[in-house]
Amino acid sequence: MSVLEAQKEASALLKWKSNLDSQSQLVLESWDREVDLCKRWTGVTCSNNSLSESTVTSIIITSSSLKGNLSYFDFASFQNLQVLVLYNNSLFGPIPSNLSDASQLKRLDLSLNHFSGPIPYELGMLRHLEFLFLRSNSLTGDIPKSIGNLTNLAHLYLFENYLSGTIPKEIGMLQCLQFLYLETNSLTGEIPKSIGNLTNLVHLYLFQNSLSGTIPTEIGMLSRKFENLDLSSNNLTGEIPSSLGNLTRMYFLYLYDNKLSGTIPSELVGAYDLVDLQISDNNLVGEIPDSFRNFTRLHRVYLFSNYLSGKFPKEINLSNIRRLSIDNNMLSGPLPRVGELTETFSASDNLFSGPISPEIGNASGLIELSLSRNQLSGPIPNAIGNLTSLQFLNLGDNMFHGTLPNVPINIVAYSIKNNTMEGEIHSSICSSIFLVFFHVSNNMISGVVPDCFKNDSELTSLNLYENRLQGLVPRSLQNCKSLQVLDLGKNMISDVFPQWLDTLPQLQVLVLKSGSLHGPINTSRSQLPFPKLRILDISGNLFTGHLPSNYFENFKAMMDINEVERVPRYIGSEIYKESVELVVKGQEMKIDRILTVLTAIDLSNNEFKGEIPDNIRTLNSLRYLNLSHNQLSGHIPKTLRNLTLLESLDLSSNQVRGKIPPELTRLTFMAVFNVSNNQLSGTIPQGGQFNTYETNSYQGNPALCGYPLPNKCRENEVATSLPSSPLQEDDDSTFFNGFTWQSVVLGYACGIVLGIGFGCVMMIKGKPNWVLRLVNERKLRDD
Repeated sequence: MSVLEAQKEASALLKWKSNLDSQSQLVLESWDREVDLCKRWTGVTCSNNSLSESTVTSIIITSSSLKGNLSYFDFASFQNLQVLVLYNNSLFGPIPSNLSDASQLKRLDLSLNHFSGPIPYELGMLRHLEFLFLRSNSLTGDIPKSIGNLTNLAHLYLFENYLSGTIPKEIGMLQCLQFLYLETNSLTGEIPKSIGNLTNLVHLYLFQNSLSGTIPTEIGMLSRKFENLDLSSNNLTGEIPSSLGNLTRMYFLYLYDNKLSGTIPSELVGAYDLVDLQISDNNLVGEIPDSFRNFTRLHRVYLFSNYLSGKFPKEINLSNIRRLSIDNNMLSGPLPRVGELTETFSASDNLFSGPISPEIGNASGLIELSLSRNQLSGPIPNAIGNLTSLQFLNLGDNMFHGTLPNVPINIVAYSIKNNTMEGEIHSSICSSIFLVFFHVSNNMISGVVPDCFKNDSELTSLNLYENRLQGLVPRSLQNCKSLQVLDLGKNMISDVFPQWLDTLPQLQVLVLKSGSLHGPINTSRSQLPFPKLRILDISGNLFTGHLPSNYFENFKAMMDINEVERVPRYIGSEIYKESVELVVKGQEMKIDRILTVLTAIDLSNNEFKGEIPDNIRTLNSLRYLNLSHNQLSGHIPKTLRNLTLLESLDLSSNQVRGKIPPELTRLTFMAVFNVSNNQLSGTIPQGGQFNTYETNSYQGNPALCGYPLPNKCRENEVATSLPSSPLQEDDDSTFFNGFTWQSVVLGYACGIVLGIGFGCVMMIKGKPNWVLRLVNERKLRDD
């Protein structure tokens, strides 16, 4: 190569540099005509040819924040360029088709940039290419058929783009291909059978696409070098090919999250080197093959969310399996030999029966044990409390009896809800410093709640709902600064309202319903009481005094909630799911997962008196409000119209009087409205949701009239029920409540006539003492 050729290469690089942004030019500051191209230019490597002249063979600039595009890169100037690596920069725009002018390229890596548009068909002309890395860009369109011309290609990485269309059958011509990564795109159609021709293939990753059809049996014809197959998260159908058992060196087999059917082929055991088998989330049926006993190297087996049935094979050695998940199937019979378990065993949502063997105590390395929603019975072995590695224990929704096992020292989540456990809660609950979730609701546990929680407690959820607990609400709970959910409902706890809980900064759910709590609700001196409370249920107690109006104006988490979220969020986590039982729209309902936008106040079935506080209007994100079965009096505040998200309002069985404010017809989400058994009068407003409420919403108010009640309103009562004008709605006084503009005009006209008459009488008779007497008597009554 002549000196002129070398100058041509330098000029081409300088031209590209000049079209990059200023920061990129600083990165490439060493690119200068006064500096030797092959010795001191950043990222540039040269080699000597037969004419003893240097030529650029490699350009490698990675993770340097280069910003620009390749449209100004003159690839034709680099006839000996073999390596172009611009990995992890900020380059954008299309991949230029003239890239094929650098005809000697062996390695091309443009990964982790912002390239867009299609993969140029001309890339198929780079016949020396061995490594093609275009992953993690924004490329679109089809994989070009010309890719089949790259017969020297060993590595093809196109994953994490937006590629569509089918996988071209020409890909089967790449005889040297070892690693094929096309995952996380939008590819459709079937997996081409020609993939079976790739006799040197080691890894095949096609997951997270929209591929359909069956798994080609030809994949089982791949070489004995083949190690990893990942076809998960597609729309594949049909059966798992038995030919996959021919891949004797395969380590990982991922077919989960598809629509595969049929049985698990027993021939699969031919892949005896298999370490990780994940075929969950499909439509597989039948039994787990007995041949699985021949898998000696399996560490992880995920078969959950299928329709597998029958018994778990006794012959399978679990001592080598670190993680076994068979949840959500129809497996029955006794549990596997749990004493052999090593790390994780999850078998929830099946039909397993019988006891847990005391041999569970031998599983010293067990981290997670999840057996909820089965038909297991008998006592829970005390040995579980001695498993020092155990972090997650879920035995809920079975038929266990006996006493609760101690809380293991390193436990994070402990759930034995919905069984028939007896005895007391052991003080070990306070010794487990990592405990986050403790859920033993719906049992027959007695005694008191241990009052031993310390300041370093990580406790986030304490759910003891529906047991036989007595005593007081533990004062030490105020040390649990991370507490989000406290549910002590349906017990026999006898205490005053624990106002010291209002200082807990993270508390979102407080349920003390159906107990023996009593007295007025007093607040602490906290400036921001209950700053995150979303659900308050203290119904069915003996609380007295007035409603806690000072709390209403401080429930910030029930005000101005932003509901514009792409994905619903829940209280708790995927590991432990929070649940609660609430009276929703008049019926007690179990809510298995609590949305963060769910807001509710239930103060029903107590002995509260006085009026409904006007400041409840500030809770404009409240959905459920139940104040029924108390001794409340006064009027229904028309400012309840501000609760625009309200779905259920229950004021029944009180002593509320006056008219139903027509402003409430604005509450367009209110599916349930109950004001029965009060002292309300006048006509029932019409319009909006009020046209849907039935008779039982109003019964027990003899002075109410209008639809849907059978008693008709008199003409003057009908007139007062029409919706008020905007002027009235903006006025918080009750002077104009129920009057139409016609009645106001009529009254105004009559007033003029009467005023003239009264004026004449006053001029003739003098001071009108009888009028003054009427006014004074009215004032005394109002006072």
